[in-house]
Amino acid sequence: MSMLTKKQKAQIIDELADKMKRQQVLIFTNITGVNVSEMQKLRRNLREAEIEYKVAKKTLINLALKKVKQDIDISNVEGSLGLAFSYSDS
Repeated sequence: MSMLTKKQKAQIIDELADKMKRQQVLIFTNITGVNVSEMQKLRRNLREAEIEYKVAKKTLINLALKKVKQDIDISNVEGSLGLAFSYSDS
């Protein structure tokens, strides 16, 4: 896995912050131990329900949360995180 450049990290932070501003529902998920086929099935099911799913490093998620002024600290959360975004309240 290659290291992300500062520009790539900034783009991820901006993308996450944009999604956080537009979301009606935001769910954090622990993806530790989820294999590829399970992740593909999860993404497919979420897409069918019009829910967007992103996986990102916790440090980038924290920076995006700060950018949208959300007082949520996930730095002490164990494992890898995924984010499920829903843009409607239904």
